[in-house]
Amino acid sequence: FAGVKVESSVDVRASPFGEGGLMLEGLGIESVATTPDGKANKVPLKLDLTGDLQPQSGGAARIRGQFTYSTEGRLIGPLIFLPDPVLSAAAGAVNKGVLTYAERQFVRGLVDGLRKWQAA
Repeated sequence: FAGVKVESSVDVRASPFGEGGLMLEGLGIESVATTPDGKANKVPLKLDLTGDLQPQSGGAARIRGQFTYSTEGRLIGPLIFLPDPVLSAAAGAVNKGVLTYAERQFVRGLVDGLRKWQAA
């Protein structure tokens, strides 16, 4: 919308949980809006995130997870003029970032566990 770009990054802590699972905790979020003239502005946001990923038994390898999160913030500068579809797309990018991080950490834990088991 009018050349405004919004980029966000989410900091998530992943801790071992249960039988091979991960507990996820959101530590923070940083969002920056860049206007067509190249001016970057931080967007003040707050993120509360908790969740977990657990391996599932029976049949093919499966992972089941659940996440609960909420965000709140104040739109600044030209962001107050963004239409809902653009804001929804930005929220979708944050969602994807959280899920990608969780999946990557979970897979890394599985691979590390397999290597330790093979070495034993």
